[in-house]
Amino acid sequence: LWVAVKEQQFEPYFQPIVSLVDGSVCGYEALVRWHHPTEGLLTPGEFLRVAEDSGSIDAIDWQIYEAAAARMAQLVQTTGFAGYLSVNVAPRHFRQPGFGERMLRVLHDTGLPPQRLCLEITEGALIEDPERTSTVLHELRAHGMALALDDFGTGYSSLGYLHRLPLLTLK
Repeated sequence: LWVAVKEQQFEPYFQPIVSLVDGSVCGYEALVRWHHPTEGLLTPGEFLRVAEDSGSIDAIDWQIYEAAAARMAQLVQTTGFAGYLSVNVAPRHFRQPGFGERMLRVLHDTGLPPQRLCLEITEGALIEDPERTSTVLHELRAHGMALALDDFGTGYSSLGYLHRLPLLTLK
C-alpha cells in the first residue's frame, strides 16, 4: 500500500449526484479506487481494512482529497459546471490538529472554492468526540464548505444535538 501511495496508484472516481427535481447532475461524490499493477482496479472493500491497519489510510485519503479537488476545479474551469464535490471524511481526521487548515490548503492549492466542497462525515464522528467535531464543523462551515452527515440513524445521535451543528444534509 505504501508503494501504491508513492506511485499514486489511487484515484478518485466520480459518482454523480442527481437532482430528483429535474434529473440534472448537481454534484459528484469522490470514491477511491486502486489501480493495482497486477490485480487491476480494486474497490475500497478490497483494501480499506488493510490500509487502516497499516496506517497508510491517511496518506491515501489526502491523496484522494487533492486529486478529486484538482479534477473538480478543472471541470469547473473548463465546462462551467456549477455543482459541488462531495468527499467522505473519516472520524480520525477530525481528531487531527490542523485538519481544517490542511483542507483549506488543499482547496487553495487546487483552485477549488470552498463553496464547491461538501464534506461528508459519519455519525460515528459525532459520537467519538462531539465537542471537538462540533468545533471543527463550525470552523469548516465558516469558510463556506457544505457539511453532510452520512449514515444517519446508524448510531445514537439525537435530532436535538444535530440541530446545533452546521449540517446541511442528512444521508
